[in-house]
Amino acid sequence: PRFGRDTAILYGINTVGAVGGAFLAGFFLIKHFGHNGSLWLAALLNLSVGATAVIADIRLRHGLKTAPVKEISRDEDSISHGPPSRSIINLVMLGLALSGFCALAYQVLWTRLLILVIDNSVYSFTIILIAFLTGIALGSLLIAPVFRYVKHPVPVFALLEIAIGVSAFCFPFFIHLKQIDPSESYWGFLLIKMPMVILVPTLLMGITLPLAAYIYQAGRDGVGDSLGNVFAVNTIGGVCGAVAAGFFLIPQLGFQKSLLLLPAINLAAGAMIIVVSIKPSRAIPVLAALILIAVLGFRYMPHDYFSKKYGQLEPKSELIYYKEGLATTATVFKRPDGAKVLYLNGMAEVDTTLLSVRTLKVLGALPCLLHEDPKNALMITFGVGVTAGSASNFVESIDCVDLADQIPEIAPHFEAFNNRILKNKKFSIHIDDARHFLQNTEKHYSIIVSDATHPRSYDSWVLFTTEFYELVQKRLEANGMFCQWVPFHGLDPKQYMGIIRTFSNVFPHTSIWHFSNAYSLLLATPENLSIDFRSFLRKMLPKDVQGEMLQVRINNPFELLSHFALGEEQVKKMVAEFPEVITDDSPAHLFFPADATFKEQYEKWPKVNFQKIRAHAESVIPYLTNISTSEEKREKVIKAMRHFEMRKDW
Repeated sequence: PRFGRDTAILYGINTVGAVGGAFLAGFFLIKHFGHNGSLWLAALLNLSVGATAVIADIRLRHGLKTAPVKEISRDEDSISHGPPSRSIINLVMLGLALSGFCALAYQVLWTRLLILVIDNSVYSFTIILIAFLTGIALGSLLIAPVFRYVKHPVPVFALLEIAIGVSAFCFPFFIHLKQIDPSESYWGFLLIKMPMVILVPTLLMGITLPLAAYIYQAGRDGVGDSLGNVFAVNTIGGVCGAVAAGFFLIPQLGFQKSLLLLPAINLAAGAMIIVVSIKPSRAIPVLAALILIAVLGFRYMPHDYFSKKYGQLEPKSELIYYKEGLATTATVFKRPDGAKVLYLNGMAEVDTTLLSVRTLKVLGALPCLLHEDPKNALMITFGVGVTAGSASNFVESIDCVDLADQIPEIAPHFEAFNNRILKNKKFSIHIDDARHFLQNTEKHYSIIVSDATHPRSYDSWVLFTTEFYELVQKRLEANGMFCQWVPFHGLDPKQYMGIIRTFSNVFPHTSIWHFSNAYSLLLATPENLSIDFRSFLRKMLPKDVQGEMLQVRINNPFELLSHFALGEEQVKKMVAEFPEVITDDSPAHLFFPADATFKEQYEKWPKVNFQKIRAHAESVIPYLTNISTSEEKREKVIKAMRHFEMRKDW
């Protein structure tokens, strides 16, 4: 019993440390010390622990040399009828490996599901990890004082596996999408939205490892050998489970089948152990009960359960597309007003409202209109293809890189807005990570456009750092242009200005274009912004381009140019008070005040960011060149431009 108790305490304390490490890293260390600083601190802690252990060992050995050796009494094994047979121990080890496999697979699956209710920020991922580890730590520490009462550990281990399977199967039914209270702080939101029922299966997982170690060590003298083997078996199973969940279960089987298969593995592991550890007369009714549980579970979870769960994202809209992929779960809704919206991993990414489509069409067209002769373009992320469709009117070829493998199925739902880009021979799609693609391609581009998801999201934050911008710079032609979408919402002024500061630090010739107080575009040109008006006008004359712009109520070049906000010099003045740049090591744009309410994030911060842009705003007229050889026509153009600038929604 003492070995089992000590193992449980050891495992529990180690996991408590992991909880503290996850909390500090997610909420404090990376924010203040960066990734490298956090890693150095962790390394120093490891070195300190190692040094302390060496010193303690030296003192212990010295004490053993001078003190008389006492016979260490060995606890009597409390396992009834002696230690288990080798075959039973092997089955328990197999069960432990399967338990580790399921545990990490559950974590991957549950994380994808929990994004639905608790956002996808660095804080939300930290909370998910903390909750998972907390359950394991509690389970291990709670079992420690009762080991002396466990007389039949093998059947108990089997029953624990069965209980894990049942509780894990039930977990998705406790994930509910509820309307967010705008006055709720982000801290409160995370704690309230996190389904605490996650502690039930994870607590049971925390009990299984020390119990398996207790069974394995029974009748043995090698404590270190026993612990090493048990931890290795559990960890190898966990590694396999994480890989299987991410690369096979979700993309090949989907949530529904995966969350039937994994509990079935837990049940099977428990059944196989219980059959050999209890009398046959008792095993038969237990097996019958397990089969009944499995059948009821299969019948109780409908085949469309998770599509309906995701359908709650837009309860008043019609779900017209749902598919789980390797990197993302994609859903498309049709709203009552006819507008469509794409969600990726539960986050609204693109909708077909006028302001959204206008922004995306200009994002694709603007650098092409300003470039002297664009030959090719690279779109970083596809969205629904609006940006790529707009750019296709100007270039000879377009590459697009995106992680979502559902693009061929998503795009047709938005053909009215994306210029049927998938059917365009100019267009090529690459399912890849954007930075990996940029690092490995040999191509250079006239135009590169980044339409990533929100800068603070876990899958896009790396597309707003110095290192990313330097990669883009290397893949641009000498006279190439780069344009990036940046929202005003969800970023406090320090985060928003940090992105602009970082962008303009790599691309000194930066101008900013805005779309109401919702979105902004950062445009990098090879030299200070200069708009050849006659070339600009000429490129807007083709029917395809006119049709594209008329769709978003841009009837003339003045309407488009009125989205200009400020040029290079004003950008420098605006970001002067925000000296911190964003790097891979120090991703400041991930961290915002965790006590901020949603009203602050989505109402106050957009206004503040917009007002900072407005305070430095200037006219686009000084940047216009080659307007006309006629002074009269030149004055007419300038007058018209002033008229549209006066109409802009400052």
